[in-house]
Amino acid sequence: MDNNKPISIQNVNGNVTVTIIEGNNNITELKNIDTFTKRFAQDCGLRLIYDDYFKQDNNTNTNFQDWLNGFSFNIKSIYYGREFRRETLLKNIKTKLEEKQRILLLGESGTSKSIILMEILCDYIKKGYKILHNFESGSIKSSSNEINNLEFIENTLLALVESGEKVLVVVDNVHNKTISNIFYLIKKIRDDNEDKLDKIRFLLSARQPEFSWAMERGVFDSETRENVNMLFDDGRRLFDIDKGKRSKLYFSENEVRDFTEKYKEFLHPSKRYKSIEENARKIFQDTEGHPIMVRFSVLQNGLENHVVQMYTDYLVKRDGESNFPNTERIKSVIACSLYDISSIPLNEEILYNKLDLKKSSLQIVDTIIKRTGNVWTTIHPRWDLELFKYMFSLNEADRVEIQDAFHSVLTKILDIQDETINPLLIVDTLYNTIAAEKFIDIKIIQEILKIDDIEKKLDIPIFKLIFFANVMGLTFDNSKKHEYAIASYDKALEIGRNEEAIAIFDKTIEINPDDADAYLKKGIVLSALGRNKEAIASYDKAIEINPDDADAYLNKGLTLSDLGRNEEAIASYDKAIEINPDDADAYLNKGLTL
Repeated sequence: MDNNKPISIQNVNGNVTVTIIEGNNNITELKNIDTFTKRFAQDCGLRLIYDDYFKQDNNTNTNFQDWLNGFSFNIKSIYYGREFRRETLLKNIKTKLEEKQRILLLGESGTSKSIILMEILCDYIKKGYKILHNFESGSIKSSSNEINNLEFIENTLLALVESGEKVLVVVDNVHNKTISNIFYLIKKIRDDNEDKLDKIRFLLSARQPEFSWAMERGVFDSETRENVNMLFDDGRRLFDIDKGKRSKLYFSENEVRDFTEKYKEFLHPSKRYKSIEENARKIFQDTEGHPIMVRFSVLQNGLENHVVQMYTDYLVKRDGESNFPNTERIKSVIACSLYDISSIPLNEEILYNKLDLKKSSLQIVDTIIKRTGNVWTTIHPRWDLELFKYMFSLNEADRVEIQDAFHSVLTKILDIQDETINPLLIVDTLYNTIAAEKFIDIKIIQEILKIDDIEKKLDIPIFKLIFFANVMGLTFDNSKKHEYAIASYDKALEIGRNEEAIAIFDKTIEINPDDADAYLKKGIVLSALGRNKEAIASYDKAIEINPDDADAYLNKGLTLSDLGRNEEAIASYDKAIEINPDDADAYLNKGLTL
């Protein structure tokens, strides 16, 4: 489809016809609406739901069985009331959406954001809205296509509005760089067609902390970050767990009871003969209202037990009375998990050819891993983390095999360097997730990754610098493994202790002018080179961007001390102590300066 080709969709007595003007007044009619929607999605990454979408296939029993096994409902199942609804939450979001016209829903993994989006999508269908969305047919997972061909999407939206339609655009997983073009599109429509905005709604969602990483670590370019901050202020970001509060996307105790009531026929045998109220209280207490934990506690005997059962059923090979890890299948699951956790679509070209995991993946498709179109995923990122935790709790012999499988997959992923940072982003996400979840000792991952091997594969200097400074250094810092953090920072300095390092940081800052961490690390390198006045200017810039950066004040103090500017140094140490009262280095250096 050409960007400028108008389309029309007609539904006369149940017969759907899509008309596309190809040029020179030649008109193409597509009688098969599925063919049209596939072509539409291929062109721009979004799908258009048509009038007869829900009439074509009312049989969602297979999808319901998938849900019982761990995967998620699709839009049709939700439309027909299969999924539990949180009415109060949905009402609040829809009220805010009508008020603000665009909403960005933020919450941690497992809080059912995608389901909530689809619930609202179905409600708007019933209200007569036309829908554009990026959910893969038959799955809640987002399309492997990036959001692109923005002019075509804009023309489609405007054509629908001008024909008298109201439109809802629903986009999931906008923390993914390939989907973040949606922010540019929203800004363009806002700037160029403000008069049409009352007929268009934008409902987006993103996972935390991945969204914050995208904003802070240069995953999004500066224009995208500016657009996000411009478009989603004034209460348009909902349930941001980065604000220090637990996500409101969690279940309340009453909702756990209602969920248990709805699915009581599927209660685990250990719960079946207890009252709904007793089960609900116990499940809420055990899960703290986390939706995916609630779901597994109701339908199975908890997430942990489901992981053990699936591992035993699909990831073990048996030799007589002995059991061993099926390492090839485990590699498939690891690959799908790492990409899923990192929100990077894993396609068959990578899985089959570059990772050489076709046979083992096909052996367990629709069990732990699932193929939807050309995208491979797992049951859920939260489920993946529980699986990793379990596999690293096995006996030493099995654990060694699993570590080798991890190393094999990770090193192959790092070989897939097509001048993008995606492979490094996977490692970054893994490290930071480990630091946040604390499900594996960080030293085990250090053994798996075999740092020397990774350094050889990261042949682009900035990749090496990011790996040792941002990936390892920050992760060890966050995990309170300070001796390892220092070693990682020292390695980063060793790589970058020359004029080229300054150029690398300058390039990082050019890509992301608000990267306080880049200014901080540039200051450290400048100090190491003896360029103290430039270092102080770099620290000041880091502080301007992030006034609560205790490390910037500490390092500025050290450099001021080197220049003999002791009063200023003490003031800088005091500021570091004010921000972080437990900063022993700040107290020590203040004492030395005094």
